Amino acid sequence: MGKNLVPTRQIVIEDVTLRHTHSSDISLPNWVFAGGDGEVRDIWEVAVTHRHGRLPSSRHDYFFATENEAKEFAEKILKNGCMFNDASMSYIQKKRMVRLIIDGFAGGKCPSPKITRSSLPTAITMKAGLSQGEGQPSAEILENLGATRVEQLQSEFGEVWWAAAEFEYCQINLPYSSLAFIASGYHFYLFVAENYFQAGYLLRDLEQLATSVEQDAVHLEKMRDSAKKKSGDSSTRLRSKRRQSLLKAIEQVAHRNPDVVGLGEKQVLKLALPIAKSADPRLWGQGSGQVEEYLAEIRRGEAGKRVKARYEAIFQRPTA
Repeated sequence: MGKNLVPTRQIVIEDVTLRHTHSSDISLPNWVFAGGDGEVRDIWEVAVTHRHGRLPSSRHDYFFATENEAKEFAEKILKNGCMFNDASMSYIQKKRMVRLIIDGFAGGKCPSPKITRSSLPTAITMKAGLSQGEGQPSAEILENLGATRVEQLQSEFGEVWWAAAEFEYCQINLPYSSLAFIASGYHFYLFVAENYFQAGYLLRDLEQLATSVEQDAVHLEKMRDSAKKKSGDSSTRLRSKRRQSLLKAIEQVAHRNPDVVGLGEKQVLKLALPIAKSADPRLWGQGSGQVEEYLAEIRRGEAGKRVKARYEAIFQRPTA
């Protein structure tokens, strides 16, 4: 399975509650109470509070026609710690719920040309095999939804039907934190729901995950915690000294031969590490195998703002 289709965050279930909701409840939209036959009826609601990786906690509400369905769903989540698109619901249940959500946005319009778009989400869905370009869902999506559903989406959403189709497929079939899932959400909220704030939030989230910023941060956090447990404050101080020593050596390399910086961090590190070791052999009696981690900590500000600024002065990168 491609990297754009697999989870990028661990899901932590924090709370699950169940309640019976009457059709007279005005706090919920009417479509929640509409059955498949159009009849208005009471529903059972399961509220799930969860956290994805380093993101803040959030709540999702899931609606069921019967108490048994709701209880079964809640029990599976409590037992397995998984969300509805990770096999806690049957395929038919997932499809019914997702389509209720999507159809609630019927009548959406194509956004103003002034809205800034990003090519990253489309690039991700293309790489995942879910599209052939913006506005062109893959044959897999079309086959999965079926001709009748595709025609319905085209009728409801006009030119932006493809975003609804892509969103529906990903909501039902992919993990929440997969890159393709988030990319489809960006397209849906930009083109169909016209919720530009949510679209912008998803785009920022996608950029963080696609460039491994969050994964690196999680990795470094775990590595730092492990180092503290094993060696305590002494190890932390030595780590700080090695970062300073390494950065000083990098600055020397860059000063002597500025052109070498253009070859990238790894090449500069190869030249800088021997200089750092020569300057302080005792300090580098161990730890030389972690130089890339040291540099990553500097790059992400783990060593302090001033140290990060020195790094950026050497490896200047254009900002988007």
